[in-house]
Amino acid sequence: MKRSIFAVVVLGLFLALVEGLGRLMLETPRPAHTFDDDPELGWVLPAAARFDFGGQSVQTNAWRMRSPAPRGGVKTVISLGDSSVFGHGVEDDEHFSARLGVLLGEEVQVLNAGVPGYTCPQVLGALGRVPVDVDVAVLYPGISDSFIIEGKDQVALPAGLERIRTTGIGRLLLVVATKRSLGRVRVSPGDFEVCLAELVDSVPAAVVVVPLEEGDLGGPTSWHDPRVAHLLPYREAMRRVAESSEVPLIDLPAIAQASGQSADGLLLDVVHPSEQGHEVIAEGIEAVLTAEGLLQ
Repeated sequence: MKRSIFAVVVLGLFLALVEGLGRLMLETPRPAHTFDDDPELGWVLPAAARFDFGGQSVQTNAWRMRSPAPRGGVKTVISLGDSSVFGHGVEDDEHFSARLGVLLGEEVQVLNAGVPGYTCPQVLGALGRVPVDVDVAVLYPGISDSFIIEGKDQVALPAGLERIRTTGIGRLLLVVATKRSLGRVRVSPGDFEVCLAELVDSVPAAVVVVPLEEGDLGGPTSWHDPRVAHLLPYREAMRRVAESSEVPLIDLPAIAQASGQSADGLLLDVVHPSEQGHEVIAEGIEAVLTAEGLLQ
């Protein structure tokens, strides 16, 4: 009996020591920017704040979106994805959500819920926090999901396990998980496809956007380049989900190629749209919303 009690005490002390060391030595993983920690999503934009990101001044609303405060009584379009949706490198009025809002007029609000680095599971979690009813979701994920884990990346955790990152032991487990995941993609194409289908099913109407990449427009990268080659299965997953769910698909590579513009004109780097690129994206989305009658 005494040995059992002693073993329990020793185990408790050991776990307490590990928890304390984990909290002391490790911070909750998040991008190295002025974001806030979040126990479920990993990180979120700061609320009602102005800060610098990618060389541009960014303003968020009280609901942590790069948009004006949501209004009631109007149709709502929400854009969901990572830094390409957020608007890396462009001003608050230059990302495609802002431009789409101008094209659609005062009777429709377009909310930018993009967050740099977000994978599809994080996008799905963010959708559940939107403070107004959504009429149409513009889904532009996939790029961050396909990133190869190099050691500093956030590991996407299955639903229900997100909160472990707030504990010392959980942080230690994440370090181990990250090291074991080196060289893998953050979210597998199969898991991404399941998540995207769930996103589509979670909203009344959706538009799936296939992301643009420098190699699509004759830039120096190509689909043989390891920086972008792993994005191909995610594009195919988008096409399958759009077809099976019967939702519109916007093929940005095809639209960009038809515009006759160069990669230098439409992209800031390998994948982030420029001001001109965001304008092309907004016009493409507006055309689909109108043609499909999704806001009537």
